[in-house]
Amino acid sequence: MAMAAKSWDQLLSQGQKQKLVLARILLLRPGLLFLDEATSALDTQAAYAFLQTITDRFRDATVIAVMHDVSPIQ
Repeated sequence: MAMAAKSWDQLLSQGQKQKLVLARILLLRPGLLFLDEATSALDTQAAYAFLQTITDRFRDATVIAVMHDVSPIQ
C-alpha cells in the first residue's frame, strides 16, 4: 500500500509557516520590508515579540506593514 509523502509545508501549521518566513527575513536583512498580515496567524504575545524584533533589527530599512489587528502595536 503506497502512502503519499507530505511536503514540509503540509506538516506545518499556518503560524509555524509564518515564523519560518519571519526567520528568513531576519537572516536576509532586506533594505525594504513589506509585511502583509505578517502577524495574522500568531498569538498576541508572539506578534508583539515579532514586531519588537522588526523595530530593533530593521531601524535602517524601509518597513511597510499592513495589519487589521493592531493590538500588538498599541
